[in-house]
Parts: sequence; C-alpha cells; structure tokens
Amino acid sequence: MQILKQSRENLFGRIELEALIEGIEGATPSRKEVIAGIAKEIGKSADVIAIRKIDQKFGRTKAIVYARVYETKEQKEKMEQKTVLERGGRKKGGKKEESPSAAAPAKTKENVKKEEKKAEEKKEEKKA
Repeated sequence: MQILKQSRENLFGRIELEALIEGIEGATPSRKEVIAGIAKEIGKSADVIAIRKIDQKFGRTKAIVYARVYETKEQKEKMEQKTVLERGGRKKGGKKEESPSAAAPAKTKENVKKEEKKAEEKKEEKKA
C-alpha cells in the first residue's frame, strides 16, 4: 500500500488520504483489510480510520482508497455518516455487527417442517 495524497483538516480533526493498493488478485479487498493496511502504514489504531470508498476498475490489479483518519474514535463516530460506520463493522445502535449465522435461529427439523407446512398452505390458498 502506498499513500498518494494526505491533507490535514484541522476544523474536523482529521486527515483525508488517498492510498494506492497494487497487486490485487481476485476480488477487491474488504474494508477491514484496507483499514488494517492503512493503520500499519500510518501508525494509527484501526478504530480511528473510516474508509469512504475503494475504487477498483474491473479487471485491474490496482485500487484507489479514499479514507479519513481521525484523532479519536469518538471524533470519528461524531463526524462520519452512519452508513460509513455501518460499512466499517458497526450497526445502527453503535454495536458491532454479528455474523449472519450467529444472528439467524438454528434450523431444526421442527422449524423446517413448519416452513414446509406454511408453504404448502399458501399454495393451496392460491389454488382455491
């Protein structure tokens, strides 16, 4: 990773930066991977970095990252839009996101049978 531009915004207490990621094989790197790379590059904690955009053209092995680095985590949560925070691993309530498998109820034989029964009832209602 290479930092292309870095500008300080004293009013907002942050640094805006553009970084270049080269040698990408396969899919665009995740936001968590990019945050870790930027944190390592500039020597800050991952908690104070917000990724605005990862711009990779189809078929290219390069991507440009637009990010903001805040002085504190509280400053980041106060200044960034909720959607940016959600993409960075936060839910609307300010809690960390759980994996979908942990949040979904376990599928037991009873649940599967109930779902099948409801689907059959809907089919019968449509026929009638």
